[in-house]
Amino acid sequence: MKFIQVGVGGFGKTWMGLLNKHPDVDVVALVDISDQALSAACEAYGYPHSIGYRELSEALAATQADALICCTPPEFHRESVATALESGLHVIS
Repeated sequence: MKFIQVGVGGFGKTWMGLLNKHPDVDVVALVDISDQALSAACEAYGYPHSIGYRELSEALAATQADALICCTPPEFHRESVATALESGLHVIS
């Protein structure tokens, strides 16, 4: 399955570790408002920096995913989840 993860700091690190270890998962995009968090996430889990995006809309346009994992603070979930569902993705939030 191909995943986009929104939010790579804090709680998002837990999900990144789980996704990175699963043999049937391909993380195709990471989304975060922090360039520093994106860079650290890519370095920590061996992802190319090219899969890092500041906006979910950019990640959706550039990739094909099956699902989205939303790891942003709860007050920011609605926009990411709604956008993902409207794009036909499964969502874990």
